[in-house]
Order: sequence, then C-alpha cells, then structure tokens
Amino acid sequence: MDYGKLAYLKAEELESRISVQPRKLPAYAGFAPDVPLRDVVEIAEIKASGAVALVVKLTFSAAGEVSGRITAEIGGAAFSDASVSFSGEKTEVLIGAAEFSGAKTLALRPQNLSGAVLKRAEIVTVGGEGIGREASDFAVAESGTAVLAAYGRNMSVMGCLFSGGEAVMEKELCRGSRFDVCGCGDGFILAHNDAAGNLWLKKYGSDLGETAVLYACKSAESPAVCSSGGRVFLMYVRDGAAYMRTADEALTRISGETETGFGRADAVKFVRGAPSPTAVVGWQEKCRLKFSQPETVREATMGLTAQFSAEGVDD
Repeated sequence: MDYGKLAYLKAEELESRISVQPRKLPAYAGFAPDVPLRDVVEIAEIKASGAVALVVKLTFSAAGEVSGRITAEIGGAAFSDASVSFSGEKTEVLIGAAEFSGAKTLALRPQNLSGAVLKRAEIVTVGGEGIGREASDFAVAESGTAVLAAYGRNMSVMGCLFSGGEAVMEKELCRGSRFDVCGCGDGFILAHNDAAGNLWLKKYGSDLGETAVLYACKSAESPAVCSSGGRVFLMYVRDGAAYMRTADEALTRISGETETGFGRADAVKFVRGAPSPTAVVGWQEKCRLKFSQPETVREATMGLTAQFSAEGVDD
C-alpha cells in the first residue's frame, strides 16, 4: 500500500471539507394568530441575506362551507398560493422561495375566505437568519391600589390584574410580541409591537377595558414606556439607535420622533419609580443609565419632552 499517496488523498479530502461553507440550519416558529381572514394578515418578520426557502403550514377553521384562495407574501411579493375549500378545520402547506436582504414581513392575503379563521401558522425557513419571535416579555406596573402583570403567550399580550394581594382578573390585552407596560393616573399604558413590527400605545382602565389606541411608528424594537407629570414617554430601538416620542395620557396625540443621542443601542427600559424618566440603555451586553430633565417646548410638540444627558459607566 502506498501510504504516502493515501496520506495525500486524506489531506486533500480534509481540505475540501474545510473549504465547504457551513450549511445554514432551518429556523422555525409557530404562531397562533386566531384571526378572521377578512383582510391581509401579517404573521411574522423574516430576516435573510440572500436566497431563502419558505415553508408555511396553516390551520384554518370555519363554521360553514368556505371556498377561496390564500396567497403567502414576503415583503408584498407572492411566493406561493393555494385554493382552499372546506368546512370545520383545514390544514394547508405553502412552499416557495425568495431572495432578499434584511427583514421582510410574511403575510397572508385571503380571497373569498371571510368565513374562515386562521387558527395557527407554522413557519420554517432554510437559508434565513431568523423569524420574528413570539411574545416573551414580562412587565409589571402599578396604578393606584391595582397591579398589572403583563406577559406573552402565543403571540398575545396577556394581563393579570391584582388588587389587595389577590388576582382578580386575567384577560388577553392585545395581539402582539415585544411590549412594556406602565401605570398612569387612571389605569395602565401598554406599548407593544404587532407581528409586522408596528408600534402601538394602548390605554386600559382599572377593569382592563381598552379606552384608547394610538399608532406610534413602524419598524420599532424593544419598546419601553413610562408615565410622568401627566405625559407618556415612549422609547424604542431602530437600526441600532434609541428614539423617543411623548404623548398625552389620554393618547389623543403623539409628538414627532426624536433620536436620543444615546449612542448605539439594542435595548431600552425605563426605571420604575424614578422621580423623573430614567432609562437604561443596552448595547451588546453592556448597560448605560440615562437621566432625564423635562423641559418646556412648543405646544405643537406635546408640551413636554425629555433631554437625556447624564450618562453612567459603560463597563
């Protein structure tokens, strides 16, 4: 046996294996939207850098006979569709591919399916970098003698109301993913992302009834909210920077967007119980503490805003 030749072949084989790019593993997420199929339903955010294969398993239900069509879109472009006719429950699998970079919204466009409900969606991507996650935050706020604990479950934001040390109510507050909650003079304020990354402010009374809704912005991450001096302070992250807006507690108007000048950020939170809005800003596993000094500005920009200036220690 020619051991020299064998060693050469083995070395050549090893080199060829090392030179092969590692295969990207599939990304998976399951959601339970439980929404009527009357209009376009945005399910999740898909991140990719190049070609990506998409497999979407959908579970529908309908009280009576329905017949129509369902189209799956990524970033507004269709990649797969199917005709569906059923009563009761129906499962359909849509398979396709797309090529894009960055984050795109995966949505379903129904036709003639107004009697159907989307009960569950399961998404598998191959070549993608990630799928928008289900709600997983947890936040607690106090208003008067009541305490609200908000938590994520199956793409819903759930609320559990405590009074006198006892749980008195639990209900679904909204559909959404990332969120934060704070107390205000007559209830609670919730900031949350929907499945497409849009950011909303919602107000709930002491009985957790929704009393106001205000659209804040699109493409936001890591929402944080606090109430101070009759104003609502909203912070969020976009493209590695922290932004802020303010609103009145009735959620009738919202100010323009202000870049806070905090430097790089991938997460923001407000400190509960601080005498004035105080934010903790995170970037790559480090935190910076920011203090605010509210100042009067033109009424057209909501009367009060916050100038964050004093900075803590990075390390």
